[in-house]
Amino acid sequence: PEGCRVVMKEAFVPAAGSNEVGSAGEGYDHPAYEAPVTCNVRCYIATFAEDGEESRVEVFSKDAWEIVMGSIESDALPPALAHGISHMLPKERALIRVQDLSQGMMPYLAHAVAKAADDKSPVALLQKALNAASPPIQVVYDIHVLDFTNTKPWDFKGVGKIQEALIRKTEGTKQFLAKDHYHAEKKYRRGIEFVESDFGLEDEECELLSGAGLPNVKDQTLRTRLVLLGNLSQVLLNTGRYPECLQLCNKVLAADGNNLKAIFRRGKVLGLLEEFEDGMKDFT
Repeated sequence: PEGCRVVMKEAFVPAAGSNEVGSAGEGYDHPAYEAPVTCNVRCYIATFAEDGEESRVEVFSKDAWEIVMGSIESDALPPALAHGISHMLPKERALIRVQDLSQGMMPYLAHAVAKAADDKSPVALLQKALNAASPPIQVVYDIHVLDFTNTKPWDFKGVGKIQEALIRKTEGTKQFLAKDHYHAEKKYRRGIEFVESDFGLEDEECELLSGAGLPNVKDQTLRTRLVLLGNLSQVLLNTGRYPECLQLCNKVLAADGNNLKAIFRRGKVLGLLEEFEDGMKDFT
């Protein structure tokens, strides 16, 4: 959120005499969008004396916390927690330091607390702790990533690719109708990842389906791709990102020159870009 920034990630170092252990993590993968993550989290408020000595007060501790990266529910997470987790490895334990810039976290926390609707939630506890602390302040997360699973589009083939894309289309449209353009965009972009190429669409499977009188998988993939691109272009139009909206409209029309929705959106966005002559061509 605005008003705070991640200062650093540092290795967890157990205190002398402690039976706790740190871990540098395994492999190379990081939790990506939509990944379910299980982690242990401790949150501290760190304050600093004039000589730079750091003191920490624990705000909350939550074990085996299940977080879905980028979900609507993650909007009610403490500030920058998901960002920190996204830079961690499986089994890694690390400290994520977040600098509060002149109480800049407070508007975010007020929004997150309202979403959580629970005065005992981690964000509510952090809000109270920050209200009671004196700057300069850092929020310190002690995070131990226990497990996560990334869904990778290239692991799916054939109809499975289309099904995954359609799931994201449905979820994105639900958020779009709720005027949540942020999450709608993320779902549409994620859906496109599954059908942006014909990789995993075997010619033999396409021929078998065609021979049985069923739609060709490549044709279904193209149709799904064009719908997602069109939906995403509408989000971009609604949020004022006209150049990218125009690019997507042209991409759809390159594959389907008679796509009326894409023609209408392109004409509208050309007008908003003050390219009136070209825009009028789409309305005549």
